[in-house]
Amino acid sequence: MAKIKAQGKVVSKDGNRFSAALMDTNEAVFTFTGYIGRYEDIDPRWVNTEIDWAINEGATSFRFVINSMGGDVEWGFSLFNKILSIPMPTTCEVIGVAYSMAAIIVQAANTRVMHEYSTMMLHSPSSAPLYYMNATELRGEAETLDMFTAQFMSLIQKRTGKTQEEVSEWFKDGIDTYFTAQKALTDGLIDSLITIDITPSSTIPGATEKVILNSHNKRRRMASKLIKGKLIRTNEATGEVEIEVEPGAEELTAEVIAALKAENEDLKAKLKSIEDAEAQKKEEEVKTAEEAVTAAVNSRKISEAQKGVYLASAKIDPKGTIAALAGLKGQNNLSDFIENRSRKEGDASKKRNEGGASKRLHNELNQK
Repeated sequence: MAKIKAQGKVVSKDGNRFSAALMDTNEAVFTFTGYIGRYEDIDPRWVNTEIDWAINEGATSFRFVINSMGGDVEWGFSLFNKILSIPMPTTCEVIGVAYSMAAIIVQAANTRVMHEYSTMMLHSPSSAPLYYMNATELRGEAETLDMFTAQFMSLIQKRTGKTQEEVSEWFKDGIDTYFTAQKALTDGLIDSLITIDITPSSTIPGATEKVILNSHNKRRRMASKLIKGKLIRTNEATGEVEIEVEPGAEELTAEVIAALKAENEDLKAKLKSIEDAEAQKKEEEVKTAEEAVTAAVNSRKISEAQKGVYLASAKIDPKGTIAALAGLKGQNNLSDFIENRSRKEGDASKKRNEGGASKRLHNELNQK
């Protein structure tokens, strides 16, 4: 078990998908990613040991950040009961998915929260393929699965306040029941949502568990130091976000928001300047293309009937229109063709007549 220094006092880490850290606020933060079970990504033997380590180090609260597809029921219940027995406030935070046994573990915490775009799934437990088992052994295995299902339903019923009939619908054999974060909140599987305003025009997110007011790193660090959100809830009656902050942080929060608003106005002004310049450039390109269309008509590269089509093209793709016109050759109309043909034939006839007169004059001179 390696011990390395991190943002908090100490981080204890085992593998790449399970970590435990005791932060400067004395909150123990555990991150679970992967499958639950002995020798799996999230091994309850090591997790339970690290929980004891955090308590001995003076942790005053625990947060379990979960992104797990589930895992082994027996080992999962070991972790469930360990979290349930922690004497300090506990929070389970679903950041991605909490499926199967992971959804059950979420119910062990005092406070259960989900990010708005995370999901949860419940179903009856199942066994891996079993070979060389007689009928008695198979019936015993089925009874064990029924026992686990009953335990799942009992604890879910207690935490949600649903009736046994309602909960049983989530544990029908062979059926996976999925919950969006909002549905999980409505059905009592969690206590609150972690939401964020993702509209492009928004400068400040509606809410995040650790408030982040701007994507700029410097601003992020400032906001993290000034605002210490413990739990964020959305008031269903007013739709407003409620954030618990430390005393004295309100004034600093207002300063950060004012700075961000000023920065946002500056960015808007710069963006408008760029957009205006692009619009002016486009207008000039269209004008040049329209002049090229008129010139093409005058030089008979295109007909008057084609002019409207090329003018429409000039507004959409001025550069492409100019390039297309440049590749055309001038074309004479029918009257010009006939006039030129007649002129050429007349010149040829004149030369023939002049040649005949010259020959007759030469013959007369020889006779004399």
